[in-house]
Amino acid sequence: MNYENFLVVNFKKPLFWLICSLVIPLYFGIISIYYAFSQDYIVQDDVRQHVVWLQRFVDSQLFPNDLIADYFTSLAPIGYKFFYWIIAKLGIEPVILAKILPLFLALIATIYLYKLSLKIFPVPASAFLTCWLFNQLIWLNDDLISATPRAFLYPFFAAFLYIWLSDR
Repeated sequence: MNYENFLVVNFKKPLFWLICSLVIPLYFGIISIYYAFSQDYIVQDDVRQHVVWLQRFVDSQLFPNDLIADYFTSLAPIGYKFFYWIIAKLGIEPVILAKILPLFLALIATIYLYKLSLKIFPVPASAFLTCWLFNQLIWLNDDLISATPRAFLYPFFAAFLYIWLSDR
């Protein structure tokens, strides 16, 4: 097989474009993780409010009688607290999880968005462009990178739309 036939065959396959689409959140996520772990006390701004108090799941003696921590505890959705509680029981601290979680959320959202794009307009290259623009948007905003409850909106909403259009 010569080079020209290879390009023609692979550029028409949806799997090729899905892999290309997944490279984008991997790129942004690895850069984010590298920066987050480059120094000891780097956290995203919203993590200080929405995740730091979750360290109580690791050490119950933290933040005793702290009204601000109690306030943010009352604001957090039950599923969000449960997710961080389960991961804390597995031995991963919430602040560490908040640094690596955005990569996985972006990968899940990208897969569903790619499939959703193919449902709407079945051209794999257009689905790749959709995922590319989507990933640039979510990685430039603070929603995803903060690993707060609003970060879960992207994979859940993309999955919802895909399932809804699939008539499942």
